[in-house]
Amino acid sequence: MKTKNKILRTNSKLILYATVSILTLALLCVALLMLRSAGYLIEKQEPMIQDDIQYLCMKLDMEKEDICSSNESVYPQDFSPYISSNLESTSLTYDDVQDVLGQFQTNLEEDHSLKVFVIYYDLNRDNETDVSIYFGGNLKNNTLNTILFSEEGGF
Repeated sequence: MKTKNKILRTNSKLILYATVSILTLALLCVALLMLRSAGYLIEKQEPMIQDDIQYLCMKLDMEKEDICSSNESVYPQDFSPYISSNLESTSLTYDDVQDVLGQFQTNLEEDHSLKVFVIYYDLNRDNETDVSIYFGGNLKNNTLNTILFSEEGGF
């Protein structure tokens, strides 16, 4: 009887420790997610070089925008609204997008079974993907499906 009570107390303690540990871990995860969403845990990106800023301003036909003549640092996310408005407004193909962003391409992944492929672009040349563009079809016959930006947590 005494042994049975000891085992029950030991099991109860283990269950209590496990429950407290799981709850603590869950609270820590929630706190980290809240800090990240508030911008505290996001790494500062490298600014873009001036030649690339001017190139994108020309290719996106936005030379008169403030971003193109700014003396302050310009980051890839600063171009997100312009890339979206210029590339998502019509049915563009891979070749059309390459005409604008091709010099920033870092990788291409193709899924033949789903008939989709994704291109990754690094606008500030820091070896981190800033823009991912998904296309339906194959390299010869395709249309743009979705544009994801790194600040949206798309990848």
